Amino acid sequence: MPISSYDPDETPDPEEWLNLDEAIRLQIILDWHTEAGIEIPNARAHAALHDIIENQLATGDELPVLRKLQHDCFRLNQSCCKAFV
Repeated sequence: MPISSYDPDETPDPEEWLNLDEAIRLQIILDWHTEAGIEIPNARAHAALHDIIENQLATGDELPVLRKLQHDCFRLNQSCCKAFV
């Protein structure tokens, strides 16, 4: 079954993730933020950051601590990006 939703706290199947069209990946990431009630000034740019990191993880570019720090880094990036958006 292809991936139809996103949760940054869960690791998607790498092959399935990479086989999704980029537009679909971005949309399911945006949907997750909407459903979680998270408002972001530039949601598409933020979703792209999620996509980039998930792609790196899916291709095996993962440090042992990256998954644990991923969500905190998104929050930090969101805070930092607000100053520039």
